[in-house]
Amino acid sequence: MANATAVEEVQFIDLFEGLGEPKEELAPDVASEDVALTDEQRGALAARDRLAERVGADSKQIGVVMEDIATRLMEGGVIVDLDIHRWTGMKRLLPKELGLNGKRTRSKAIQLGEKLLMPPTVLKIINSLTTQLRAHLDSHSIRTVWGRWVPATAYQKWRQRHDQLVEEYLEVGNSLADNVSQIKQGTGGTWGELYRLYSEHARVVYCRLNHQPVDDFYLERCPAWFVDEYVDGILSHVPDADEIRRSFQVETKVSYIPLPSMLAEDRVRQNRLWEKAADEREADRRRREAKEAMEADVRAHYLTQKREMVDNFLGNIAEEVYSQIYDVSSRALTTMAKNQGKLLEPTLRQLRGLVQWAGMMNVADDQELATAIADLETMITRSTTLRAPTDVQEQLKAMGTIARSVLVDLDVNPTIKDAKLSIAERDAILGIGKRLSRATVAQAREQLGTADVPELLVVQARRGQRAPMVQTITKL
Repeated sequence: MANATAVEEVQFIDLFEGLGEPKEELAPDVASEDVALTDEQRGALAARDRLAERVGADSKQIGVVMEDIATRLMEGGVIVDLDIHRWTGMKRLLPKELGLNGKRTRSKAIQLGEKLLMPPTVLKIINSLTTQLRAHLDSHSIRTVWGRWVPATAYQKWRQRHDQLVEEYLEVGNSLADNVSQIKQGTGGTWGELYRLYSEHARVVYCRLNHQPVDDFYLERCPAWFVDEYVDGILSHVPDADEIRRSFQVETKVSYIPLPSMLAEDRVRQNRLWEKAADEREADRRRREAKEAMEADVRAHYLTQKREMVDNFLGNIAEEVYSQIYDVSSRALTTMAKNQGKLLEPTLRQLRGLVQWAGMMNVADDQELATAIADLETMITRSTTLRAPTDVQEQLKAMGTIARSVLVDLDVNPTIKDAKLSIAERDAILGIGKRLSRATVAQAREQLGTADVPELLVVQARRGQRAPMVQTITKL
């Protein structure tokens, strides 16, 4: 910080430090020229006191949150926002086009009250690429209040595959535009797929409009002119090639977290020199008082928001990382249990993916996480003859237990990818009931060899020093 006096460099571990030995208190909340105490520091003290009151701890035992550390963490990545655009390839379906007076019918080409205007195979490819673009971003980022945050450790890997997917997506749009005439004319292959589907459906509509049974005998007697008019009427809504081509866009917006002035150094003091004018008039005094009153209100609002921003950001990181640990470890244990304890290749791929992902996302330099992941990597890279599945199971159970404990302390539910395996079932495979004792968590840390490694600082601050001996799991 740029104060009048030198300030000792603060490391990440100091962010929520003070849960051990109390540190020397900051100077009293007095704004005078001989005290190097900024408005930001006063706000940090107030935030500390509010946190202490909430968790039932002594405020002297909770270190002041240093926002400059959180700022540096936030600047160690970027916010990525994806806007994926295209022509929908759909048009609202009229009941008479089904020949059913408003009733519904089943058709491969007609879904959810709309008629499809592009080949189903092409639509499937487009939807797949859209899903891949979003899933790829999700797997290389952390959800924050500002959007998906991609740390620098994951950015290049995300960007390389992202650009490939964007190129494939735009190429599908170009190919669709280049073959509009073939779609309308009903040529063979994929491009004639839509024409064939609507030709078949036209015969069904003809039978129903004429109150005839929908069977092979009457379907074959549908006039060719009715089929042509029916199909041409639908495909006439397909836009021209240039409009289709222009509609396919992927906007990738990359930005830093919008850090307002409340996360920067307080510069209010630099604007107070005019206060010392010897010939200060009464009007100047009234204006100064009004200005300071306004600034006090604004700072009070910003300081409250600032604490929430920093706390939420660090909490988001912990929540995302430990949800993934919980999800993968519990799924792997369930699969191994179904396979008589065997560690098969699909499960190994999941664990390798977890190791790689955790390496990219450990931006907070969580030593407990790093140790657990390193040991797991060593286990799964051994040959089958040297690897004991029971060792992997014990490692995963300990990792899952600690992850669940962290999430309870953060007061959040685990985010799981496979809803078929419920959180309650996952807890059961980990040996966790409705109450998780600190002794069980300590045993898990002992299993991982991290008993002497400090827990996440944001977790300690959320839980407070006077935490109960057991955690009650109420969010299932």
